[in-house]
Amino acid sequence: MRLPAASIFMVVAYLSGCAISNTSPVEISSYKPNLLSSEKEAWNYMVGKWYGSQPTKNGGRKMEIMERAANGTFVLRFKIWGKEGNVYESVEVGQWGISGDIYFSIYRGWLDGKKIVRSDSHDPMNYNAYRIIELTEKKFHYRHVIVGDEFVLKKVASDFEFPK
Repeated sequence: MRLPAASIFMVVAYLSGCAISNTSPVEISSYKPNLLSSEKEAWNYMVGKWYGSQPTKNGGRKMEIMERAANGTFVLRFKIWGKEGNVYESVEVGQWGISGDIYFSIYRGWLDGKKIVRSDSHDPMNYNAYRIIELTEKKFHYRHVIVGDEFVLKKVASDFEFPK
């Protein structure tokens, strides 16, 4: 038996309506809740100067100094050594934040001398999210949510510079 197209449409519409009407809405907060004291503490831990040095997958090494300000901005200086001994250096600027166990950064550009060269805000590569694995006053361990790379930084004094 072949049903007319209109009948099939009515059956599909009826079944779809039933499925939708039986779904209970999920309740949400009507406003953003106040931060927990632990979230404020985590924000305060992140502020300051942090240093990390790790091997790269291609046999080189990457060192970084990340300075985060309480206003949510950062300056990231890094040096990358290739396995052949060549060195690449850069200074990046942007914004950072945390929400729960997620740390995120927004790359806004790089320094060319004292001038900021703006990045393309439409480029999705400039937005990164990381899962916080451990955060204390002295240690920050986090993992990129997509790539899976893990980073471990330690808090350093405000006058700290790259080791020679």
